[in-house]
Amino acid sequence: MKNNPGPTSELQKLKKDKKRLENSNKKLKQRKKQLEEKIDSLKEENRRLLHEREESEGGKEETGIKLPSDTVIKGDIESEKQIEVGSEVRILGSLRSENDIILGYGNQIDGDVISEKGDVKVGNATEIGGIIKGEKIRLAEGVRAGQIKGKEKIDIDENCEVSDLFALGDLNLGTNVKIDGTLRHAGELAASRGITITDSVMPQSKEELEREADETMSESLPSLPMIIREGFGKDELGEEESKEEEEEEEEEVESVRDKIEEIRSLLKSAREENVDILEERNTLKEGVSLLKRGENEQAEDKFTKCKLSLEEKLESEEISSDDEVDEEESEGEVEETETGIVEEKLVSESEETSRMEKEEIIEKFQEIQGVGPSLARDLYEGGFHSVEELREASESELLEIDGIGKSFANRIKDNLS
Repeated sequence: MKNNPGPTSELQKLKKDKKRLENSNKKLKQRKKQLEEKIDSLKEENRRLLHEREESEGGKEETGIKLPSDTVIKGDIESEKQIEVGSEVRILGSLRSENDIILGYGNQIDGDVISEKGDVKVGNATEIGGIIKGEKIRLAEGVRAGQIKGKEKIDIDENCEVSDLFALGDLNLGTNVKIDGTLRHAGELAASRGITITDSVMPQSKEELEREADETMSESLPSLPMIIREGFGKDELGEEESKEEEEEEEEEVESVRDKIEEIRSLLKSAREENVDILEERNTLKEGVSLLKRGENEQAEDKFTKCKLSLEEKLESEEISSDDEVDEEESEGEVEETETGIVEEKLVSESEETSRMEKEEIIEKFQEIQGVGPSLARDLYEGGFHSVEELREASESELLEIDGIGKSFANRIKDNLS
């Protein structure tokens, strides 16, 4: 005769289920507490990075520029003193300082972050589209950036993603760090678990590494129109300029932007012809730096020199091409005719494309995560006239656009997929 389970056994089963649920709930509460403590720890780390100062006999380092949180800057920022940036700030240009650069969490910077003689400290979940240079470099958790060069030391926390690394001193890598390129180091290397390196690890001497970094790393071209100088926003964003001063500055910036756009067009043509343009790029950067310091005449000289040099190189390349055509005259005439037809077609199509259509395309590019107005315009000028063309572009085609590195190119492709 079989025994049927009675009310007592059912009650015991319910009690066991209740106990199991209570234990599960307890574990969830413990996990929640751990996550909350982790968040508090990250916030404290960001506060420390934002307010940390190098102690010296003279006391705290004086801040030249201090940007509050939730700020949008449509240009470059330069200072001889320290630069501090709050949290969730959007900068369409680059940051450059003679001293430290300290960034809060959740920032998005399209250009470079370069400290000539100081350190660079980056808060967690910050994205930097260009390169990072400094004496000591510290990246908090979840930072994404391009190429990095640290002269004394580089510390990279967990879950960061960067491009090529040039560590002239010691290098410390946290867990699950991804290096989308080559790791070159001259000092000691300490790495945690889960490291991913898509290319290779190359120990080198400090002298070799310094030379290779200078040859390999490509800084973004200057971003206009807005330029923030030293003394800006020591307490807030600074006093408002008069309407008349703003109008004069806007006219000056518009004129400068036209000149730089003209040189950019020549640089693009030279690059397409495989002409060496390193010297002209450097001259352009020098001119913009002079302009930012108010040395307008010297800047004009640099722009003129850059333009003439590019025109001479392009003319020389054209003459060389004509000589090759003369070697096979009949064949060359056919090619010239076909080229003329193509050029006429391109000019015709360009004339039909109104300015409004161009701006609409640029605005669509800005809807892509990580693409700001400056980069959107560069993408258009680089030959991409629709989101579909960007989606079908290869990595090498994207790398031809100034300011786009391997990591950022892959990021754009991922955001379009």
